[in-house]
This record gives sequence, structure tokens and C-alpha cells, in this order.
Amino acid sequence: MSEDPLLERKDQLGEEEREHLEDAVTEMCECIEDYVELQFTQKSLDDHPTDSMEKDTQPLVG
Repeated sequence: MSEDPLLERKDQLGEEEREHLEDAVTEMCECIEDYVELQFTQKSLDDHPTDSMEKDTQPLVG
């Protein structure tokens, strides 16, 4: 009984495939970090939290 080659599962990626995925993930993380930094900057949250933000986070701290 032979299995269909399309149904066979690869347990590990090759080095080239792994490096490609690592690069893609790194690039996505950098894009997300840049986007979050931009959002904080646009909302003037880059240097200090606002009073309303402190009120919102106070119950979470402690």
C-alpha cells in the first residue's frame, strides 16, 4: 500500500526554507514595532502617559 506523496508530511523544514521564514517573521516584527511606535508618537505617548491612561491602567498595576 503506497501513500499519496501530496499527503506525506514533512516534519522539518530545510535550511533555506527555515531561513526564509525567519527573515519573514523578523520583517513582520519590525513592521509591527514601527507601527506601534508611530501610533504612540501620533498620540503623544512616546515620552509620558496621559492622565487618562494612568487612570485606565491603575487597577491593572498592583
